[in-house]
Amino acid sequence: IEGVPVYEVKLTITSETSKIKSGMTANIDIITDEKKEVLAVPSRAVEDGKVKILKTNGMIEIRPVETGLKSSDAKIEILDGVSENEEVITYMEESDE
Repeated sequence: IEGVPVYEVKLTITSETSKIKSGMTANIDIITDEKKEVLAVPSRAVEDGKVKILKTNGMIEIRPVETGLKSSDAKIEILDGVSENEEVITYMEESDE
C-alpha cells in the first residue's frame, strides 16, 4: 500500500478471551529478535558504516562502526566503534567553504 509492502498473516489465539471477535482486524508488531541494554544511536547517524564523533576539543572524528540490530523506532545497535557517553553527530549542514 503506497509503496510499503503489506503481508496478510493469520495468527492463532491460544487462550480463550471474549475481547476478540470474529472478523476483527489488528496491527501487530512481530518481534524477530530482542536485546536489552545495548548501545544504540539514531540510524541516520550511521553512513556507509561510519559515524561522526564530536570530540571534547570540538573537532570531528569520522570513525568506522560495527552495527547490529535495527529497531522499528529508527535506532541501530552499535557493537564496536563507539563508547558510551561519546557524542555522535546525527546531522550536519553541508558547507560550501
